[in-house]
Amino acid sequence: MMRKFVLIIFSLCLINIHTSAPAVCAYETSQNADLQGNLITIPAGASFTAKMQSTVSSANLKAGDSIAAVLNEDWIYNGIPIAAAGSILYGNAIQVEQSGKGYKNGSFELRFNEIITTEGKSIPIASNTYALGVDENRPLKFVTTMAKTGMAILLDIGSRPQTYTRKHNKTYATGRAVAILADSALNTFLDNPGKNVELPRNTIVKIKLSHHIYITV
Repeated sequence: MMRKFVLIIFSLCLINIHTSAPAVCAYETSQNADLQGNLITIPAGASFTAKMQSTVSSANLKAGDSIAAVLNEDWIYNGIPIAAAGSILYGNAIQVEQSGKGYKNGSFELRFNEIITTEGKSIPIASNTYALGVDENRPLKFVTTMAKTGMAILLDIGSRPQTYTRKHNKTYATGRAVAILADSALNTFLDNPGKNVELPRNTIVKIKLSHHIYITV
């Protein structure tokens, strides 16, 4: 009798193990599927917009300086919310040129590398370079200014030759004109600095990813 009772208990244990194992496997499979479904890839080239938090100017910016912008609208990719409006975008200035003599204009390049969402979550990103400079031909502008100056000097020599000549000596007149032109060129170079450029506060900038990013949502 005791032997039969033990056999019955053993059989029930085997049945319980056999019937419960698939349920455990099904749960693990379902859990793994949920984890995989939460991870999304946002490819390079995807973009969103942000608003500069402060004015950035080549006059006082240095390479390595931190910059910040704020998402002006929700960033949604393929219908999935990634970061809400108000999330902070951080980056750095990677190259800066200040304005200088001889129409040397200022310029800078910015790159963003992190988003801090309104929930405090950090999303590392790699953005394309955002470059800003003065859109003008510096050498052409300098040459044009010098040509105008030279023409004015020649016209002045023609109208007042006695001022530039010594006993109507043509060699002296030519040398005198060249010296005046050279002095004018130097003054033009020193007295005409280029322009600094700036990205005013609240300017909307378009941020584009340069590399894929992977986000769990």
